[in-house]
Amino acid sequence: EISSILLQRRNWISHLQYVKSKLPRSTLTSPIFLQIIRETRKCPKTTLDFFDFAKTHLRFEPDLKSHCRVIEVATESGLLERAETLLRPLVETHSVSLVVGSMHRWFEGEVSLSISLSLVIECYALKGCYQNGLEVFGFMRRLR
Repeated sequence: EISSILLQRRNWISHLQYVKSKLPRSTLTSPIFLQIIRETRKCPKTTLDFFDFAKTHLRFEPDLKSHCRVIEVATESGLLERAETLLRPLVETHSVSLVVGSMHRWFEGEVSLSISLSLVIECYALKGCYQNGLEVFGFMRRLR
């Protein structure tokens, strides 16, 4: 139902806030969130806006898989700055192998994976963590 609200209404934020106020206190789970992403990914702006809304208003704590799927949506639609913004917290809080392994496991498209891994290298370079960037590069070579 959330997916259809997102796709059919321009003012979905106010509608979801109203619906949320009528529901018992519950949190959005990762499986439900991933289903919403699957159903809305052809409208990437809506998907990304819902991700922000869910974190802010629904207290959604995205797991690594949810983060990866949202990054993939941003990358596929050419929103590379947005993808990089989503990547930064992952790079800050997780090991190289966990970030890269998760992206490899949960991304569905090879092109979006390649572009996103390049963004991961950029994130590490901007932090001055060149060894981590080299690890990502090594992983990319093994993917061929």
